[in-house]
Amino acid sequence: MLIAICPVAQSSIATISKSPGNRFAPSGIPCLPTDIQVADGLVAAAPFYRAMNGFAYEAGTTGGIGRKYFEVTIEDDIATKNQRPLRGSLREAIVQAGSSGGWIGFSRNLQGRTIAVNFPLRVPSNLTIDGGCAKPQVMGRGKGSIFYITGRENIVISRLRLLQTNQFGGNGDCVTVNGGSDRVWVAFNDISECRDGLVDVTQNGTIGPARTTIAYNRFSRHDKSILVSANVKSSPPWCAPNVQTQRDIDAGLYISLIRNMFLDTGQRHPRIDGNAYVHMYENHIQFARQKRPDQSLGAAYGSLAMRGAMLLVERSTYLPPSDGRRYRIVTNGIESRNISLACRSAGALRLQDIRYPDGHVVQSGHTRYVKDPPYALTSWTLLDREDDFGKALAPYTGVWGWENLNHGNQPLR
Repeated sequence: MLIAICPVAQSSIATISKSPGNRFAPSGIPCLPTDIQVADGLVAAAPFYRAMNGFAYEAGTTGGIGRKYFEVTIEDDIATKNQRPLRGSLREAIVQAGSSGGWIGFSRNLQGRTIAVNFPLRVPSNLTIDGGCAKPQVMGRGKGSIFYITGRENIVISRLRLLQTNQFGGNGDCVTVNGGSDRVWVAFNDISECRDGLVDVTQNGTIGPARTTIAYNRFSRHDKSILVSANVKSSPPWCAPNVQTQRDIDAGLYISLIRNMFLDTGQRHPRIDGNAYVHMYENHIQFARQKRPDQSLGAAYGSLAMRGAMLLVERSTYLPPSDGRRYRIVTNGIESRNISLACRSAGALRLQDIRYPDGHVVQSGHTRYVKDPPYALTSWTLLDREDDFGKALAPYTGVWGWENLNHGNQPLR
């Protein structure tokens, strides 16, 4: 039997509105008229998957499609690390999904509630954790990250509000992707006030390729946004250009950053370090120095590719503070009079149609080593269908285009 699941009424479908400061921002997380379809206990379809794109789409990410549906019904978590997961908790649902994977949804009773996470959640392969129309807030209260995706594959984290207590205390991110995890889609989330990073994607060793798409998220009120880091190249190919050509260079990490919004974040939009390739498309980045507990201010810059990393930035907008300082908008390494050091510390950076105010630092380099991505961003045409799904989802995928954004009083290049 086919069951259509929508935890709230169709009339409560969220819309896009303007937030204070003349900025576009999502007023909610997309809720479709019929959100997911479950047949015989297995998730048969999820219309919002139409928005998947980038490396996750290219790699065939499906998450919990075709797998068992689990529902979170309580907001509580275990009080001690060795305690058995509480019945109906998010932790229990992840444990139950286990090696078989599944789809984790949330009861309508949790709409607007805060789910406590007292210890990190280890995400298994072949899993979707989807807040759906309930749009719960997941708050990490213990040490470490909320979600660890370590050496796993085929995972979707979507439509959640994520934050942590004690923002400047200890390590851990809201979402950590590491250990060669592949086919990961992080989409339609509202992530703010985490400890170290909002989302960090890292890799040690020679495992790969590892492909992730981070798309349609709202990142806000945080210092360090996104770190992408893989094995550092002792000598990037551009230090010995006769040894390798563009076609010979392969990365360990492949990341798509598509139509995300960064509001009042400090740095790392993203910072890319080592054997990684990142494609940025239509991101809106409004950054400012963030105050630390000791009242000092952190760093503030846009995007940075260094030590062998490769970055392609397309159709993106950067808005630094309008305080008279010169900020680094997007650069490919550190400045040094030591030619050898400057070469080793540099990344390869290619820019295409970016916007930013005059008077700030933009530094591309080694552009011929930055490939075009292996995909075309045409999957959005599926959203143009004149049905309820397309109409409900389209505002959440179309608003990010920089031609639709009002940038206030700062004239842009």
